[in-house]
Amino acid sequence: DPTTGLTWMRCAMGQTWTGSACSGTERTYTWDQAVALTNTVTFAGKSDWRMPNIRELQTIVDYAVIDPAMDTQVFPNAPASVFWSGSPDAGQSDYAWSVVFQTGDATSTSRSIDFSVR
Repeated sequence: DPTTGLTWMRCAMGQTWTGSACSGTERTYTWDQAVALTNTVTFAGKSDWRMPNIRELQTIVDYAVIDPAMDTQVFPNAPASVFWSGSPDAGQSDYAWSVVFQTGDATSTSRSIDFSVR
């Protein structure tokens, strides 16, 4: 990604890249479960995977489209789900930031709720 310098997973965790699209259903995690995945996943030949912070995650939002609000050429079969960021909410210790990819809105939500991860 030229904006962030990050390498993005084209598919959500739980989905599989077929060479032209993502197949399967994304897995969901509480925020703490998602954070625990850090450095345990190998992707694109690297094992230093982490969740993007909220600003990084918002860079893949495309506000010109909805359902999903992202470039489906880059992220084919992208679910219009809510995705966790790696950013805790500084004002509420049991909340963290996420992006609702149906609309592209960022929201602070209880860390106990299951959301998708990219």
